[in-house]
Amino acid sequence: MVKSKLLLNQELLSQKQSKKKQLNQLQNQQLKNQRLIKMRKEVELASLEDTKKLAKELVKLAKPGVFFLMSGYLGAGKTTLTKSLLKELGVEESVTSPTFVIMNQYDNGSLNINHMDAYRLTKNDDLYLYLETPEQDFNIIEWYDNVDFDYDNYKNYKINITKTGDTTRLVTIESRD
Repeated sequence: MVKSKLLLNQELLSQKQSKKKQLNQLQNQQLKNQRLIKMRKEVELASLEDTKKLAKELVKLAKPGVFFLMSGYLGAGKTTLTKSLLKELGVEESVTSPTFVIMNQYDNGSLNINHMDAYRLTKNDDLYLYLETPEQDFNIIEWYDNVDFDYDNYKNYKINITKTGDTTRLVTIESRD
């Protein structure tokens, strides 16, 4: 009986130590992830004017080799923000969603711009079939996480748009470098 109580106590102690170790590992991973995120910004949008103001700020980051990786549910406003961005960049032609054609390309005279919608693509699709020179172009990818691609090889900004009401959005922008 004493032996079984001793074994039971050892077992409980071992379980506690294991849980404590798992908790420490989780906390260390969370700290590591927090350190990786160099920039995080949240912006509330209540109107198209707010979207245009955000586009004016984001345009400062639009350079060759940069990726804007956009996520959000259908109708969240990814293409609307992209239209405002491209207008701020001086693109004069009509900007449309590339959902069915996969990618539209624009040129403002000083910058080649790839606007891709990966909604219909899968992890097996190769982004390089569409992006010939991503390091030389500014790249906007909607539904970026549908495709297996090493975005970390490039300067990138993850832009998540969450619909918070009929006309309101919360935009979260993160960069790891």
